[in-house]
Amino acid sequence: MQEPILSYFYNGKHYYSKFAVCEAALLDGVHRKFLVDQIKPTVFKDHNYFNNYDWTKEPQQSWYEMCVQRAHELRQNHKYLALAYSGGSDCAFILDIFIKNNIPLDEIYTVLADPFADKILPEGIDSSCWEIYNHAIPYMKYIEKEYDLRNTKFIIHNNYKDSITGQFQKGLLTNYNHTTHYSATGNAHYQVVVDYKAQDKFILNGGLEPNVYFDGRYHMDVWDTDSMSLLSHSNYIPFYLDKNKPEMHAKQCHLLMKYFKQYGYSHRRNNYENYHKAQISSTRAWLYDFSQSPYFIKNVAKNEDAKGPKSSIFVLRKAQAFVKALRYFNVENWQKPIRDYYLEPKIKGIHLYDLPIGFPITRQYLE
Repeated sequence: MQEPILSYFYNGKHYYSKFAVCEAALLDGVHRKFLVDQIKPTVFKDHNYFNNYDWTKEPQQSWYEMCVQRAHELRQNHKYLALAYSGGSDCAFILDIFIKNNIPLDEIYTVLADPFADKILPEGIDSSCWEIYNHAIPYMKYIEKEYDLRNTKFIIHNNYKDSITGQFQKGLLTNYNHTTHYSATGNAHYQVVVDYKAQDKFILNGGLEPNVYFDGRYHMDVWDTDSMSLLSHSNYIPFYLDKNKPEMHAKQCHLLMKYFKQYGYSHRRNNYENYHKAQISSTRAWLYDFSQSPYFIKNVAKNEDAKGPKSSIFVLRKAQAFVKALRYFNVENWQKPIRDYYLEPKIKGIHLYDLPIGFPITRQYLE
């Protein structure tokens, strides 16, 4: 098993848990406000992974060729490859690359984890599984029927019990990194990743997405919150992030920058819907209309219940939808794991939810 891709470097040591590294720094007397200055997230334990590359030059190889080459290399280097299929544009594009180029996958799975599957939800309440029901499962069935993939397993994980507990367990402080966002599929997927690790199964996902901004010049930013958190698991592989060099990510960023220059710039925070459409249109095909999802629009819900650091785990729309359903059906004790392992524990009197939400990894200018 390979080492986890994402780690946090502090005082000469690499940590794979954001909470664990914050605890070490706080116990050394580092003030909470300066944790971001003292702790350095790294990929592949290489502090210069992004710095030693010329980001002002677009790679000459075509984007599609790069992706096909990457798929072949991953297939050759791993005995068992499973694609985590959420129904989104990234994993759909990756799936299409493998299928259209006859590169076999051992498994294609999605995580349903709907504890309310046998119940009728009233209008306005969603179990946060809309994309799984309407995008992931139908497209997986289409692929299974359309192509001869007799050696590929198609699996729907409906481990709905894990949808409530998920990562909110005793090892939260010490094991790996955590998004600490609360949703049915996100919680349950954590356990799938852990189980597959024990079985020596590698999981492909669509990281790393290009995040391009303009401040007079175009630049890209990478944070440990940008589809990176699961990379502290040793069996999780981002399709677009090669260990040897960040060329694939550079290509994506340049494609998105050129798209903005041609069609106009959209700011991620102020106009997320058009920003996300640009991310897709510039780097991958629309295999179906991803924007139909209620979660395609800006993912952060503006709700009184999501204000303040203590409620940050409920800030995403999927989290809001899932919590509404839990409350509507009066599910007992669903808050207990969150309270026991996230809200109540402290490090030198500081709650976990008061720690920095994200750590910057790099900023590189593209021109």
